[in-house]
Amino acid sequence: LDDPAQRLLLARAILQRFFRWVWVAVLLLPATGFWMTTRLYDGFSWPLFIWIMAVMAIVMILLFLHVYFAPWQRLNNALDKGDTAKAPAALETIRRIVTVNLILGMIVAVVASAGRYL
Repeated sequence: LDDPAQRLLLARAILQRFFRWVWVAVLLLPATGFWMTTRLYDGFSWPLFIWIMAVMAIVMILLFLHVYFAPWQRLNNALDKGDTAKAPAALETIRRIVTVNLILGMIVAVVASAGRYL
């Protein structure tokens, strides 16, 4: 796509689908994780690696909520008004925070895999 406005609309469509699945993950993963760990470790007497994963999950959820309720709304408002000057800044903010969440997710995977050996 050569037209910047069309690229922004495409990005919005992709993010809209992506965020639907993130909402599913935000609801299901913590619920199943807390259920599993509280049964496995008798309540909240978790080893350190589980606490690290839980805290990182909360941080990741908070970052997603910020993305969804702040820059995502700014992006949608700008595109709905046809303001293609403000939309790229909101999209860049989304991209940066999603990148941070991706890195945190990879760290959680490493902690989960190596946790018993920490």
